[in-house]
Amino acid sequence: MKNVKSAAGPNMALSLAIAPAALALAAMVIGHLASSGTLWWDVAWTAGAVSATGGTLLGRRAAAPPNRSHWTMWAAASGCWLVGQLGWDLFSLTSAADVPSSPNVADFGWWAFAALMTLSLVRMRTRSRALLIVGAAEILPVTAAAASLTFALLWHAAGNSMLPVAERLSALVYPAIYVSAAVLALQALIGGALTSVRSAAARLVLAGVMLEALAFIPWSAQLLNQDYVSGESLLDPLWVLGLVAIGVGGALAARRPEAVAEAEEPGLRGGILPAGLFVVLLGALLRARLQHAPNAEAFILYAGLLFCGLSLVVRGALLERRLRGLLSRERLALASLADREAELARLNERLKEDSRRDPLTGMRNRRALADELPGLEAGHQARGDSLALALCDVDRFKVYNDELGHLAGDQALRAIAATIRGSLRGKDMAYRFGGEELLIVLPDTTADEALAAVERVRGAVQAAALPHPAGIGGVLTVSIGVAAGHADCGSLLARADAALYAAKHNGRNGVVAAAQDDETSGATRERAGVEQGAVPRHLRSMLALSRAAAAGAGVLPVLEALAHTIRSELSFQVVAINLLDEAREQMHVLLVDGDEEARQTLLGTTSSWPEWEAMMTPDHIREGAMWLAAGTYEWQDDGSVWTPPAAAAPVPDAWHPEDMLMLPLRGSSDEIIGIVSLDQPLHGRRPDDAEIAVLMAVADQAGLAIEQANRTAAEGPARRANMTNYAWLL
Repeated sequence: MKNVKSAAGPNMALSLAIAPAALALAAMVIGHLASSGTLWWDVAWTAGAVSATGGTLLGRRAAAPPNRSHWTMWAAASGCWLVGQLGWDLFSLTSAADVPSSPNVADFGWWAFAALMTLSLVRMRTRSRALLIVGAAEILPVTAAAASLTFALLWHAAGNSMLPVAERLSALVYPAIYVSAAVLALQALIGGALTSVRSAAARLVLAGVMLEALAFIPWSAQLLNQDYVSGESLLDPLWVLGLVAIGVGGALAARRPEAVAEAEEPGLRGGILPAGLFVVLLGALLRARLQHAPNAEAFILYAGLLFCGLSLVVRGALLERRLRGLLSRERLALASLADREAELARLNERLKEDSRRDPLTGMRNRRALADELPGLEAGHQARGDSLALALCDVDRFKVYNDELGHLAGDQALRAIAATIRGSLRGKDMAYRFGGEELLIVLPDTTADEALAAVERVRGAVQAAALPHPAGIGGVLTVSIGVAAGHADCGSLLARADAALYAAKHNGRNGVVAAAQDDETSGATRERAGVEQGAVPRHLRSMLALSRAAAAGAGVLPVLEALAHTIRSELSFQVVAINLLDEAREQMHVLLVDGDEEARQTLLGTTSSWPEWEAMMTPDHIREGAMWLAAGTYEWQDDGSVWTPPAAAAPVPDAWHPEDMLMLPLRGSSDEIIGIVSLDQPLHGRRPDDAEIAVLMAVADQAGLAIEQANRTAAEGPARRANMTNYAWLL
């Protein structure tokens, strides 16, 4: 019942405007058909005035606050008309001898209607002084020109009228004020500067004002000639239709309130009315001259032409001046924008460079290494030059941290990094690869030259004599493994890794050069050394990810390289890679490797990202990965889950089929772009923290490689096609 009442309320309110409008139209028809319909015309005008007043009040009540002012003035104008009409009705009931002479209450009511309508249209919703001046230049001269034309047409009737002076002046007031209302309404309908009226309902109200003006202006001539008879003039229907249009316009505004419209920049349409009026005045002047009209009438027409021409000239000059100002401000804004873009580019370049630098030592970091090493490798292979890589590790650094603290360890790393940078040649590059491990790249360097260069580095660190309570000779030292040749970077790094292990095994504080034919991968390191050397051991796989990303073949080769790395080198049999869609709502399984049943179950499926995100709690985060032991979680979407059919081994720390290890893939902004799910470790046990850290190092590199693949694939038409394939997969 509440909804029915709320719907009936507006309909009942609208009937206050629609019902009188219908009555006015019906009375107009009856009055036209009746032989003596004066009474019916009075009913039609009165009902029309009631409709206009009720409609504008309804429009005011529903209008937004910025629009309420002009609806308020329109309602007041309609109320004044109703007062004047009621006075006219009262005069119609009396004898002709008792009718007061003009001006009377009816005249004042109708004059007030035109005055209020004019005031409502002269306002703008802007504080721009220039726009106000342009609007005044559009309206004031044109209004004066229209009044000149009207008075010229009424000159003969006014001069020959037998009415007293007061009544003649009263008759001439109608064209004076209604011309202004008509000009402003017409300019608002065309699209001039002094109005922000844009809705259909408001335009219907303005059309009603135009009809009233079109009726009152010729009515003045009939008053001067004393030949107006109520109910027998063609002007009578115009008054009714104008009032009905105003009432219906208000009712429409109540049903659908108009949006708030700001004042627009003046356009070409604002000059239509002055130009059209200029042509009409020119025709009227020509007719007056041909008919030998009095000089006073011709003078009025000349004045009207002057006003129209003045409006066009002044408006054009003001618009040109405003246009020059706008263009000047636009040029300043564009210059400021260019400066800001240059500053933004500089800051972005600095941010990019900062992201490639290790904040502790100032050296290039692993991200810079992944970006630069493929290019160095391609260059030295194309030229046939020898390339050397050296892995440098601080001796007994864990003991140093344990005894002196991590702050002292950080300071020691800074000092060692500065010492190494000062010992390298200009073309050599040093990277902090992780922890206390550094990678030195020596382009165009033979094995003997590389051995001499890194021996100089080792000696410089020892000569720096940084105190170490448990160090060799009581100072910090480094062990270095170096490999040189024409092989790819992965092979060189594996050989350098093995040489570093040999240097450590030989007593530390030494340099070991890998043999030219030594292809040992470094996998011979003891598992206990994973904490210090496990990450470099898998740099070859990381480089494979970077090469796949730089090849421009899209994202799938990167995913395949990642799955191959995890299965072949990190000992997990089943790898499923999920990527997050652009809307960050769904995870899509793009690749499953290692088990055909898992591939058939998972490949191409989707799952809700919020469900994944809900499991990323501190209880489940381990070394940056998501570790969910069997029984510690409950997966809601059973359709996208695969569980190995094997049973858990009856030994401590055995891998359970329902264990879940997931590696987040993160982009350069550290935002998750996907997740790698791992299952069935080959050694059959749950991974320790060191092994998970290695897995996360590979996953971090994979996330950056996926971003790089997306950027590379977007650089050319062929690569954009690959991105389309990737989007299709999603």
